[in-house]
Amino acid sequence: MAFPDFNERDGDPQIPPPYSFKDVTIWSFGLEVDDSETINTLIDEHLNMGPKNKAKFDYQWLRWYVAMEVLTYKTMKSQSKLKVERTEFSEMGYCYQNELYFRLLVGRYEQGGNGWDHKDTAIFVPYIFVDNNWSVITGREVIGYPKVWAKIDTPTPGQDYPITVSTDVFEKYDPGTKQALRKLVEIDAIDATASAPSDISGVMTWPWGEEVNKGFFPRNDSVKERNTVQLKQFRDAKDGTRACYKALVGARFTVTRRDLKPLAPAKITIHPFDSLPIVKKLGLGSGKLTPVWQYKVKCDLEIDSFYNILEQH
Repeated sequence: MAFPDFNERDGDPQIPPPYSFKDVTIWSFGLEVDDSETINTLIDEHLNMGPKNKAKFDYQWLRWYVAMEVLTYKTMKSQSKLKVERTEFSEMGYCYQNELYFRLLVGRYEQGGNGWDHKDTAIFVPYIFVDNNWSVITGREVIGYPKVWAKIDTPTPGQDYPITVSTDVFEKYDPGTKQALRKLVEIDAIDATASAPSDISGVMTWPWGEEVNKGFFPRNDSVKERNTVQLKQFRDAKDGTRACYKALVGARFTVTRRDLKPLAPAKITIHPFDSLPIVKKLGLGSGKLTPVWQYKVKCDLEIDSFYNILEQH
């Protein structure tokens, strides 16, 4: 079906793609999973719209770890040539933000004559937190990222730790519970005097998931580009059990790496809350974690070539 034109409104932070991100710094941590079934259930809920025998595709988790990453963006800009008040979005200005997300690598399988064949490898982000309100709205309403506002404290210049991420939660679901700002993630060095390892040759292909056990899964040949897949949906106003629009949204993510360096061993605490059961949904045990890797990267990023994989409305 044909969709109506979008009505531009003054001050509307629904910024259209594509986007470019310059001077991005990323702290990357690999978290080992002790219950993969919870991740498979999460992927089914978010990406697989219907039983396998009816759907034309099936997404599956491809790795044994979850990547948790903290990012600082110095410059975020839309590259869209669409106009508002005679000004192209690409000429409006730029934003900046801090961000935390958890990312999974998933494979897209399609049913063929010999069963389910691997067709693509993509990044799926089930949890993402940012401290820029426009980014929250654009990410959720335009491209389907489940962005939530957070207070993100990054290290002082010249330091790599500590990092703290806090967000609004309901600690327990109960009529008497008041929503409150609570620490969600805490990252610090295991030993303040410890130095970073000198050899990180095994983790030099950030960010597309080939950090360890190369060849474990089918993957694209490109190390600079990777597709993404996200669930975009809007709750129906009349019937809250239904979505008035639902789609799987794909895009192409491109990275230009500038430099990568190791970090000293870290300790991570992810606090569980009824409204954010990240530890449970991602199979991360007690939430008190020692990463299997930690390193820092500086790069430029672009996300473009957006497309709808499947729409339901």
